[in-house]
Amino acid sequence: MTTALKAGAAGAFLALVLALPASAATVSVRVEGSTRTLVPQTSVTPSAAVVVDKTATGGTTCDGAKGGGALELATGGDWGGTAFSFGQAVEVIKGESHVFGTGAFWNFSVNNSPASVGICDYEPVEGDEILLYAACDGPPAPGCFSEDPLDVRGPATAA
Repeated sequence: MTTALKAGAAGAFLALVLALPASAATVSVRVEGSTRTLVPQTSVTPSAAVVVDKTATGGTTCDGAKGGGALELATGGDWGGTAFSFGQAVEVIKGESHVFGTGAFWNFSVNNSPASVGICDYEPVEGDEILLYAACDGPPAPGCFSEDPLDVRGPATAA
């Protein structure tokens, strides 16, 4: 009887451990507007506790543990856009608006590669670098960047 009780307790403990949420990933977010940096590189830890509700701007809600939660934390909630069949659009960040079809849009990349999903579907991984920037949606025009972002790294100090 004690063996069955021990096995049951071990099984209950294992089920409890497996039910606990995975630890949240800390990522960095940076937002480059058309003429200035809107959000300098900022470390955030998105989690389910982060509320992302963009319904006031015609959008939807996002899981706070996803990329939308990271953007929410980095901007202090100062972003929004409408909802489309693919999810939540990013159309305005910190008062700067770029709506696809108007010459520029907010492009979203992770670790120097274009994101393959929308901001609210992106699953952050520890150490990811998220960049949103004003990109051209047609021929190069003022206020947008028509090339891929450049990532330059160097030593912290040099002789």
